Amino acid sequence: MRHHAPGLRELLAPAVMIGERALLGVFELEPDDKAFHQRVKTFAPLTPNLARSVAAAYEARVIFDGRSAADTFLLQTRQRLDGLPLPHKATDDDIEAAAKRLAFENRQTARLFLNDIELAAKLWKRAQELGVVPPSIDSPLVTVEGVIARLTDERWWVRALRVAHARRLEAESIGLGLVHRHAGIYVSDDTIKRRRSQKRRNRYALESMLAVNELGQELSLQELAEASISNPRIRRCELMTRIAGFEQIAQDLGHAGVFYSLTCPSRMHAVLSKDGMPNPKYNGTLPDAAQKYLCRLWARIRAKLKRLGIPVYGFRVAEPQHDGTPHWHFLFFMKPEHQARVEEIMRDYALREDGDEPGAAKHRFTAKAIDKSKGTATGYIAKYVSKNIDGYGLEADLEGIESKNAAERVEAWASTWGIRQFQQIGGAPVSIWRELRRLSGAPDGLLKDAFEAADTGKWARFIELMGGSTRPRKDQPIRLAKEETDDTSKYNEPVGPVVVGVKTNAEVLRTRLHNWTLQRTSRGTAGEDARPAAPAAAARPHPAVAPLATWRGSMPLSIMTMSSRPRSRAIATLQVGKSPIVERITWPFRRD
Repeated sequence: MRHHAPGLRELLAPAVMIGERALLGVFELEPDDKAFHQRVKTFAPLTPNLARSVAAAYEARVIFDGRSAADTFLLQTRQRLDGLPLPHKATDDDIEAAAKRLAFENRQTARLFLNDIELAAKLWKRAQELGVVPPSIDSPLVTVEGVIARLTDERWWVRALRVAHARRLEAESIGLGLVHRHAGIYVSDDTIKRRRSQKRRNRYALESMLAVNELGQELSLQELAEASISNPRIRRCELMTRIAGFEQIAQDLGHAGVFYSLTCPSRMHAVLSKDGMPNPKYNGTLPDAAQKYLCRLWARIRAKLKRLGIPVYGFRVAEPQHDGTPHWHFLFFMKPEHQARVEEIMRDYALREDGDEPGAAKHRFTAKAIDKSKGTATGYIAKYVSKNIDGYGLEADLEGIESKNAAERVEAWASTWGIRQFQQIGGAPVSIWRELRRLSGAPDGLLKDAFEAADTGKWARFIELMGGSTRPRKDQPIRLAKEETDDTSKYNEPVGPVVVGVKTNAEVLRTRLHNWTLQRTSRGTAGEDARPAAPAAAARPHPAVAPLATWRGSMPLSIMTMSSRPRSRAIATLQVGKSPIVERITWPFRRD
């Protein structure tokens, strides 16, 4: 096999220079040998952090296993990297260029097919081969034409490649031992840098857009985001309100509160807990796969409890261990006579897989009853909620990491791997609670009582009106009101029923009333991919005249109801098709 000499761009790549510098002194480097060419080809696509780690692994193999074994390791690393559509060091500009190329190539391919189903299958398979998650075909609203439209759309490829690239970068970092308490805790430093850049990009995108209604009222999307549950402070406060409400219900009913933890088997941990050394049992499981394992485990536990007629209610929190592997915490409330049986069932299922490995009985499942003499259940779980959102009220997390830094790394971890951090178990849907909080009033009766409970933040009262914490949702008296619409998505697919308010068996109360137009400002390019504006454009300018889109309140874009009360609110949901941009928003609004 012929080895081509590396080009100047590769020779001067930062990762190549870092890698070669790290290997000085290990052996006499020979610039003309084939191994040097191989090292350059391997190091060039890497980030500096990955290059240092690969060089360290190469050096260790030279010392302990010999030069031949080290070169084999480098060849295997290069072969793994060669199959990627983007190098690990790729910037967002590189991602956009790749997306443009792939969309163009797919459009060219589409010209060769007469059968749409065969074309969709071809493009879908190609996305899979590139390591990109293809469009989901599970929804009945997704059409063959919609799949083709996505796979030939540059913006779809930009989003898909960003997700795929972020996960590959983090997977490589985990494999090279860069994610643990002695290196980058929870996520790698490269991922933190990428996530910060992404959030800056998103912020400028939101600042570049305005929503204007028929009354001339306008709100920037960034303002809306800061006033919604996208704001960490608001998200934390709402979660704590709901947790405290469940605890109040438990106290009124005489129910017991218990805090449980579930942890993954040792084979899913890349490094050892004590010293950060590679775990010899590690089988390559990544955090998203470990999360699916915990989801399956909980599904079995939940099904068993349902078969036995043992209802529980409360919350589940997913958070990373030091090496990025998720583990789950539950705060459950239940009848005291069910406490022992629930613990027995959860322990049984938790230890069914690799339950005999050392430390499994102690660490894989734990249960701790809430002692009211020492504090409340809400106070006990508060530190886990805060750590996973914004670090409020904490000096450091359980790993000793400063709270703000820990919260940032946890947020980047959840975003990278697509992990749902919080899940309510039992009770009424929070979507109905949020819809009610849009209103400035309600007619006498059940809806008014529910509105007043939601408006004043009384979750326990709201759950009581909805039939209690364990009542099946199909039997709850208030439901979301939805209407069919003829609107289609960007990909010419039906958007399906859209929420217009809340309803009981007797009445419907609409919460979405205004027509809104989405407009660009002159600050930057519209959409999620806007680039940061120059410093001179920092002040918010007047919006551009050209509207991007207009919807009615009952359609995909809706920003709802201005209250007539002195301390009024504008409350909004903003979404395109089925994908929310900013959802369930509360924004202070002063009437003239």
